[in-house]
Amino acid sequence: MACSPLVRGASTGRCPEVASNEKEVEFGDFDKDKDLDGDSSVGASDLLLLLVQWGTDPGGPPDFDGDGTVGASDLLALLINWGPVPSSNDYVLELLSRTGP
Repeated sequence: MACSPLVRGASTGRCPEVASNEKEVEFGDFDKDKDLDGDSSVGASDLLLLLVQWGTDPGGPPDFDGDGTVGASDLLALLINWGPVPSSNDYVLELLSRTGP
């Protein structure tokens, strides 16, 4: 059984072993494409936009894992990124803080 790396900010979202018929999904740092409505926050309206497309193949977001269907892993990816979208400056400062002086 494949692992599910669902921790926000994980250094790597890769599972050590993935069955050949399973698609590897990477989760990690905040991904701005989860803000489906473009309001600088991942929230209820983004959740509704995802749910409206549940089970379909939109050819892009909210099919975040690219498996051709909006489903549970896409919902989890959205929920992991719930909250305000960090600005580009916040993202750069966060990366710099991880690397140290």
